[in-house]
Amino acid sequence: MRFVQFEDKGQTKIGLETEIDGNILDLSKNVGFNYKNMVEFLYGGDKSLEAAIRAVKSGVPSVERSQVRLLAPVTHPDKVICIGMNYRDHCEEQGAPLPIEPVIFNKFPSTIVGPYDNILYPDVTQVDTTRNQSR
Repeated sequence: MRFVQFEDKGQTKIGLETEIDGNILDLSKNVGFNYKNMVEFLYGGDKSLEAAIRAVKSGVPSVERSQVRLLAPVTHPDKVICIGMNYRDHCEEQGAPLPIEPVIFNKFPSTIVGPYDNILYPDVTQVDTTRNQSR
């Protein structure tokens, strides 16, 4: 079970996916569930979770996953801070020594896309499309 952010008929909504690749319970269909996006929902803490539980218990309708577009879990973040080389396997795969301290780097918020969205590259970017990215 996981919370998801999705787009339905041009509106961003919060939903609950109860099984992998299953339909999505549209939590916004419950009276009193007034969260416009996942960030707002997360900032609500326990109050948000209680609203989600009430929505599920009320029997909110589900939408077919094929009829909506899943969005990134969090859209439009202020910043994205990443930790790199934090898995031994990844370091070995890269032929890199294990770092003594975490490798911290940032990415621009525009790098956040949904799970099935295309990754857009500026025209000046050189992309090696022959490399297998599915490791």
